[in-house]
Amino acid sequence: METGRGDRYELAGCDGDFQRILQEWKIANGTERIWSRDAALWSGSDEAKWLGWLDAIEAHRGGVSQITSCADEIRADGFTDCLLLGMGGSSLCPEVVSETFGHQPGSPRLHVLDSTVPDQVSRVRQSLDLQKTLLAVASKSGSTVEPNVLLDYFCDQVGQETDEVGRQVVAVTDPGSSLEDRATDEKYRAVFHGVPEIGGRFSALSNFGLLPAGLAGLDLTSYLDRAEALADACRTEDENPGLLLGAAMGAAQANGRDKLTLVVSPKLWDIGAWIEQLVAESTGKGGVGICPVDQEPDRNASGYGNDRLFAYIRLESEPDESQDRRITALSSEGHPTVVLNVLDEMHLGAEFYRWEFATAVIGSLMEINPFDQPNVQESKDITTRLLAEYEQDGTFSEPDPVGKVGSLSVTSGEKEATSGEEALTAFLSTLQTGDYFTLLSYTDRTEETQRIYQNIRETVGRSKGVATTLGYGPRFLHSTGQLHKGGPNTGVFLQVTTKPNEEVAIPGKSATFGVLSRAQAAGDYEALVERGRRILRVDMQEGLGTGLAELERALLDLL
Repeated sequence: METGRGDRYELAGCDGDFQRILQEWKIANGTERIWSRDAALWSGSDEAKWLGWLDAIEAHRGGVSQITSCADEIRADGFTDCLLLGMGGSSLCPEVVSETFGHQPGSPRLHVLDSTVPDQVSRVRQSLDLQKTLLAVASKSGSTVEPNVLLDYFCDQVGQETDEVGRQVVAVTDPGSSLEDRATDEKYRAVFHGVPEIGGRFSALSNFGLLPAGLAGLDLTSYLDRAEALADACRTEDENPGLLLGAAMGAAQANGRDKLTLVVSPKLWDIGAWIEQLVAESTGKGGVGICPVDQEPDRNASGYGNDRLFAYIRLESEPDESQDRRITALSSEGHPTVVLNVLDEMHLGAEFYRWEFATAVIGSLMEINPFDQPNVQESKDITTRLLAEYEQDGTFSEPDPVGKVGSLSVTSGEKEATSGEEALTAFLSTLQTGDYFTLLSYTDRTEETQRIYQNIRETVGRSKGVATTLGYGPRFLHSTGQLHKGGPNTGVFLQVTTKPNEEVAIPGKSATFGVLSRAQAAGDYEALVERGRRILRVDMQEGLGTGLAELERALLDLL
């Protein structure tokens, strides 16, 4: 099936369910019920209060001039960089904007920091001239730990060079939050409000996504025009782009194809991280879920199991011929594929809207509430307890390792393992058809780190025939962490921790960034164990460089 937008749906093995879903949706007036905020379309709980994203474009047009004025003032004041401090939905959309549009001449270069790993915090700090850097802090509730401690740190750093810290800070937060109170007390340059009826992962076309884009020099009027055209198309029953995508995901999920594998044009590559959070956190609950697979190393079309739906986000202005050939080969091999046509980069906002609408549709088809995240709090609560232990005793408890693999310290819930090698072997042996393998990395996110992790994903994926994913902590806790704990027990998790090259203090706290990051890793490990998930922890006691090389060799030897 090809639509007037140039999208293609070749759903081998799922087409019957796809057509059935579209017919039943039309009979049930599903699209009209979304727009009328009918909570009974989902679970009948509080869904109606989280549908502000439907009208976000219209609601925010009036605020474009305020963002533009702020951007003009920042340029006039000589700011060359803008550092966005956020987490989850507050950071992923700005990161996609930064990676997609790059540095716009005459505007500040947009950077995004959503990590508590001290090496990453320090590396970002050293890369910036803070006298010429605007800090943009984003938090809906204003109480999220990570953006608050990052704000404390960077305000302290700025304060060592100027007496007017507030003029270098703008905030995006919901009205009446503790962050807004802080902004008033500390005389921030500006505060932009979020909409309480828009959840974090659906906030790309609200101020959480628009302010960073505007500060970075994007033409917000043209950007929103394209998104609005897509939103208008999502009001229709015929060739509704959000409905078609949601129905395809629903048909695939009904046929056991619950691994949504993303193939993305190079210039749009980072949208996968945003989709990953949107889909995983929205669908991964109550023992069901769709696992997004982003940036997975390619393999032959015949090397995939029967648990995949491939979604190709194709930039029409700069198509990649090798990706085109790959999708053709996958379709020929019998895998269901979806090709989503994006005319150019300025249609990025439109693509955000398409996926938001599709996620609302798939939530209805799966009979879940796609707007809550009931399991995200679990690891947060454990982390809070561990940090309280640290405040009292100067340390906190962690599970005892079972042994070592070289210099790697291995911790496992496998009771019969008597050595690190046995634990690692037993862990890998649990990978079965239909599972997914996930690297949970509490390390600096560098090109070299990414390269080795991709090698590991390729090795495990090819040898075991399973889907593979990669998440950097703590950001994935606000993203795929919901799927890991609330979705089906098909995840097999390898957690990777290491000691930092240098500690970074958090102003006003006894815990450092290194202590916080390690407590978050320990909290996540404990939460997954309590949920009965298959998890192994590897601690690189000789540092990241040595440890990753050892880990890669150990896995190659075993597989």
